[in-house]
Amino acid sequence: MAQSICTRLQKTRVPLPAGESNLNDQFENLLRRFHHHRGELSLHTNQPKLSLSSYNTFIQMLREQVGDQPRGKDQSLGVAWNELGCAYLQNDTPLDAEECFKKSIDSLGALEGATRRDLALTRLRS
Repeated sequence: MAQSICTRLQKTRVPLPAGESNLNDQFENLLRRFHHHRGELSLHTNQPKLSLSSYNTFIQMLREQVGDQPRGKDQSLGVAWNELGCAYLQNDTPLDAEECFKKSIDSLGALEGATRRDLALTRLRS
């Protein structure tokens, strides 16, 4: 239900005065977060098809927003690739998982001021 509400409201593009927060961008952000959280929950409750579908949608939306290269110190893209890799593993497709893990390492390595330590996802989760 939340997804359908965000999708419908997002389609209604209303011009806003300069300086005001763009409501459409806020709905897009909420919808992205919805897919991420649904993927995370599905991954941890052993719903492999739903986790893969949700993370694929999330990463597609994230790439539409930020492109294929991270900006500054934002780890979102690298972490997203890692989580999509976990979803592929859960769906017993290790070659797709490996590709995602490599993209995660590349993305995290491209961060501003990145060090080898930044590539350790266990550090990101602590």
